Amino acid sequence: MKCTQCGSDNLLNDLRVVDRGEDNSKGDLQIEMELNPQAMLFTKPVSTSLTATMCCLCGNVMFSAPPSFATNLKEILANKEAGKNPTKHPLYQTFLSADSSRKYLEPNDIASKFGAWLHKHKK
Repeated sequence: MKCTQCGSDNLLNDLRVVDRGEDNSKGDLQIEMELNPQAMLFTKPVSTSLTATMCCLCGNVMFSAPPSFATNLKEILANKEAGKNPTKHPLYQTFLSADSSRKYLEPNDIASKFGAWLHKHKK
């Protein structure tokens, strides 16, 4: 990987990006997408933490999300665009039955885990 500004390969990788909240609490900076943004409640947000790569030559900072998150989100969006709800996917019940504790997950967790499971089992 090279710096997108100066082309240098002198980079610091996988840096934690800290977000400060109320009362100066610390957490990872995240990106989030709502799978059902038109809903008044239960918009089904899916999120992941960002990491950063910083160029040691020019100081440019590049953010990245885990590749698996992008792949899973793309799969979920493809199903959504095709008019499918992930819970109506033909393999969704198989996913749930493989681990009975999955039915107790939060909506954003279950969507993310189902996307990862689906990607793994489609190979």
